[in-house]
Amino acid sequence: MSNEFDDILTILTLSVLADKKIYASEIDTLVKAATRIHLINDSQTILTEAKVLVWFENNKDKIKAKMNLPRSEFDAWVIPVLKRIKQNSDIDTLTHLMEMIAVADGEVHVSERALINLVKRNWA
Repeated sequence: MSNEFDDILTILTLSVLADKKIYASEIDTLVKAATRIHLINDSQTILTEAKVLVWFENNKDKIKAKMNLPRSEFDAWVIPVLKRIKQNSDIDTLTHLMEMIAVADGEVHVSERALINLVKRNWA
C-alpha cells in the first residue's frame, strides 16, 4: 500500500477514533469510504474492504497513542500528514468522507467536530 493511502487511511481512522469510542457503524463507513478512494486520486492501487479492515486493525493502536500525545506533539505528527494529503488528493471529498464517518453513529461528538475543523484549517 502506498504512503498516500497510509496518510488518507490515517486521517479517516482518526475520524473513527476521535470520540474515543469505536462503533461498528463508523468502521463500516470507513471501509466503504476507503474503498472509494481509488476514484479520487491517481493511484493504481485499489483498496478492498478486507485490506482496509486489516490496515485499521494493524494501525488503530498506533493512532490512538498519537491521539493521547500533548496537543503540540499531536499537531507535529498530524500536520505533516495533512500537508502531504493536500498535495495529492481531493481534499473536499476526503473532508466529506470524514463527516460521513463522524455522523455514522448518529451523533457528531465535539472531538469529531474539532478534528474536522483542524483538517479544514490546514487544507484551507
